[in-house]
Amino acid sequence: MNCLKHYLKLMRKAEQRGWTKATAPCYVEKHHVFIKAIFGENDRVVYLTAREHFIAHMLLWNACRKRYGVQHRKTAKTGKAFHSMSMKSKYTKERHVPNSREFEMARIANSESMLGDNHWSKQEGAVSPFVELNKDPVRAKRIGEINGKREKERWVSGDHPWQTPEFVEGKIQRMVEGQAAEMGAKTKGKLWWNNGVEQTRAFECPGEGWVNKRLAFPVNTNRSPEATENRRKAQIGKKQSAETKQSISRGVSEARRKK
Repeated sequence: MNCLKHYLKLMRKAEQRGWTKATAPCYVEKHHVFIKAIFGENDRVVYLTAREHFIAHMLLWNACRKRYGVQHRKTAKTGKAFHSMSMKSKYTKERHVPNSREFEMARIANSESMLGDNHWSKQEGAVSPFVELNKDPVRAKRIGEINGKREKERWVSGDHPWQTPEFVEGKIQRMVEGQAAEMGAKTKGKLWWNNGVEQTRAFECPGEGWVNKRLAFPVNTNRSPEATENRRKAQIGKKQSAETKQSISRGVSEARRKK
């Protein structure tokens, strides 16, 4: 079967009917005729039914596989896109549900897309693609909004795990027995030591010049006299330790000397 011929025929059909998200008589999905995975962002867009969209990516993968071979970059890109069409969640309920044969093809496409030099670890720089994606502020904001909306929906519907006492108790128990217990065991019995410049925690004195005490609250000598005075006034009426009072007094003295 000539997969590319059938793909182009499907694209022409979609362009001729001219559907959009608003005018389509059924559920449709946006599809780039020249897929972004290979050609990047472009304006050649059509709207396909869920089944047509799945078939379109399957045809593209088969066409690239026959023309370029299993381990070619274009085959890997179209294989990844095809495999993503078979993935479903409660947020993509309208997607086409593949049968067992179609699902097998999608999994094969995904497996082949990671063979040889196509695997991300073999690429230049050998950095996981997710590392670069997570640096994109626009993507991070969009994902944050989506996740926030989902969490809110789960909370309102009463489906959030934190609303279940068993989950909360289990979480606390794991923290007490796991990470918290491990951290506590590492620091239990350690004392604070400082040499006037830096401080650390240790069971014994780190060396000569160290005293068993924490450093006083750091004084910001770059702070303006007005800011220092405002900080002092803000502390009036609050209970403070002798060390904190001494630190604030030292800061005010420094500011007055600068005047």
